[in-house]
Amino acid sequence: MNKIIFDKHLKTNGPNLISGPLELPAEKPKEIVPYHGMITIPPHNFPEQFSAFCFQSILNKDQSIRAMQEIRKECNDVLQRDIYNPNITKSMQVNEFRQIQKSSTSQISYYLKETWVNKIKDIIKQNFSEDSIQS
Repeated sequence: MNKIIFDKHLKTNGPNLISGPLELPAEKPKEIVPYHGMITIPPHNFPEQFSAFCFQSILNKDQSIRAMQEIRKECNDVLQRDIYNPNITKSMQVNEFRQIQKSSTSQISYYLKETWVNKIKDIIKQNFSEDSIQS
């Protein structure tokens, strides 16, 4: 947008737009755009390259599929947990309620920081250990 405004003022006021003479570099000629917008792709052996990509890709290996399944299971288990304690069966004072909710959030926080992270690490180590990769 700034270039459009600058070019408009440059055409109307000439090179004396600023307090002194203004020298701009010559405009580059615009490239000819192809009608269909297609480009040529050099010849290559697509099946061979795709096979090499799949061989080197980790996402189609049994270890990664198993690891992703187990990690998804752990994540779904976390989704089922409550951050707050919804099982309030009696009336209580505000301070007591806050204490119960604070305790509940600290428990889930501890679980996520310690237990859950260690489970995820163990899943990755178990599925990508040297024994499972070679088999």
